[in-house]
Amino acid sequence: MAGIDPGRVSYVELFLPSAYFEEFNVDGEKEVLGFRLQELTDFLSRFTEEDSLIIESKESSVTLRYSGVFERAFKFQTIEAEVTENRIALNYPFKAKLLTTVFSEVVSGMASLGDIVIFSSKENELDVEVKGDMGRARVELRVDKGSLLEAEGEETTSSHSIEYIDKTSKMRKASDTMDLYIGKDLPCRLHFELPQGGYYDVYVAPRLEESS
Repeated sequence: MAGIDPGRVSYVELFLPSAYFEEFNVDGEKEVLGFRLQELTDFLSRFTEEDSLIIESKESSVTLRYSGVFERAFKFQTIEAEVTENRIALNYPFKAKLLTTVFSEVVSGMASLGDIVIFSSKENELDVEVKGDMGRARVELRVDKGSLLEAEGEETTSSHSIEYIDKTSKMRKASDTMDLYIGKDLPCRLHFELPQGGYYDVYVAPRLEESS
């Protein structure tokens, strides 16, 4: 599952292996289904942990059913979707691995201080900084202190909208570890590892006027 937000600031890609489903049946060739993201989000927000989801596709529509205390069904008209056969391939000069909870706590704690988050890398270190009218905050994450699990690459700096970065904080419930990839004038990549080979990738466009 993949898509880009209307503002074209972020691109997301979600992979759920067939093992995640109680039943998984596909007849014929691979099928690509296109949705309006807002419609799908509104539908999924109605779920609880006790509900089961059934997805059925037919011609130009998809029916989503979920059952719990009540059984409900919603029919969506599909839209034409661009098929991406290969994942985005970018050459990043720096990569850090850390606990998802650590990253989420750092970013969510800074989100009210400004609009732009600045990532700066050094040897075995990642600095996270936010500047704004409300104040300024800077956190150092280091391998030798245990706040980073791994770090490799060269010195670089990148700036991004903290609003889009902070939206990933909910991934702390599903993902134990994550990788952060940064590079000057490149979209940062947040790779959240999910059980059984699943993953959730978020690419957030750079704020070029803030880069240095």
